[in-house]
Amino acid sequence: MANNNKKLHEAIRDIITQQGKSVIKDVRLVNILSDTVSFDDLPAAKAILRDILRSGYGGKLFELGDSGNGWRLKVKSFTTELAKDHGYRTDIVEYLFNCIAYGMGWINRVDDFAPNASEETIHADSKASKETLDLNAELKKAKDLYLHTLEEGIEIPTKGSGYYPAMVVNQLDFLKEKIKMLSDALHTDNTQWCIDKRQEMLNRYHKDTAGLKRRAIAKIAVPTVALLIGGSFGTAYLSAGPDRKQFKQSINEGDKFYAQSNYLMAINSYKDAYTNYDAFNESSYKSDAFNKISDATDKLVGEAENNPDKLAEARVALQTEQTMELSDADKSSVNQKLNQIDAKINTTVENGKNSLVLNISSNGGKLNAEGKSLLKQLLKLSPDDYWLNFMKKKEL
Repeated sequence: MANNNKKLHEAIRDIITQQGKSVIKDVRLVNILSDTVSFDDLPAAKAILRDILRSGYGGKLFELGDSGNGWRLKVKSFTTELAKDHGYRTDIVEYLFNCIAYGMGWINRVDDFAPNASEETIHADSKASKETLDLNAELKKAKDLYLHTLEEGIEIPTKGSGYYPAMVVNQLDFLKEKIKMLSDALHTDNTQWCIDKRQEMLNRYHKDTAGLKRRAIAKIAVPTVALLIGGSFGTAYLSAGPDRKQFKQSINEGDKFYAQSNYLMAINSYKDAYTNYDAFNESSYKSDAFNKISDATDKLVGEAENNPDKLAEARVALQTEQTMELSDADKSSVNQKLNQIDAKINTTVENGKNSLVLNISSNGGKLNAEGKSLLKQLLKLSPDDYWLNFMKKKEL
């Protein structure tokens, strides 16, 4: 685990000397380490160290002060918690805690706390240590769960292609990030695998929209007898009566929600109108429905600028639009808005985490009422965030 002959514990001490001891409270320590040392000899160390810091254990060690009184007992407790909750190897977790202790100046050497060398040697011939095998098992579990979510989460409408609801999209994105993290630790790349598997499932339930349009045109191209009775236009218009009625009903429901400023429900109603109409003058009707969707989405995005609670709703609204069959120009517009919302959510969550750490430090290791309110708000924006969920569990 060395780069330029520098050990991990030595690199941590150098960083603490330069940045101050408070750096162990922040995942920023891992980012700085990535530019200083290599984790090739122990791939899992980087991911585990990041979890240690995200879970607030670095902050707990920092609170012990310069004396470091009782740190060994604390490390034993923290190691047990992490190994139980995540299945990490206890020797690797304890080694990483001791690297931090060395960086803080509490001990003068780490050799006695390094991972079991004999175990590493046993697996040397196969080029796979126990922790690597554990990572492979975790990667397989994550990929199996990704495939299961693809199978179970897809919605198959009566009209139109299959799609994934916003909630399922969030689950898939979370699993893709987990797969990426495990793949990085194993020096593999499964990003394209996730993309390909998702596209395979969408292709399986894809319906030819050109065929729908041909059927709509067929309703207009009436037989010669219809021409003699009343003309093709009138016949096509009359035959589309039930579809128009359903379309208007969905639009009216959306307008009611819109008037109540319930833009997310309005968007769902407008989407029903857009998706289910494939009759007379289809493009014009769909255009009207999409314009209403865009207007309601813009209202949500505008509210999200000054109201973090609306950020999650704005993301769901835009992810809903992504599931629709849109023109390239409309898709580009939706994607651009979604990228802006995601960036704002990421910034809000990261800033919120820093505020939670300060709140905990200022209140004896617990969140006060303000901190609990902030935690609840952040979980709405990032419900699968490990650190936030860990904090929630601790506060129960």
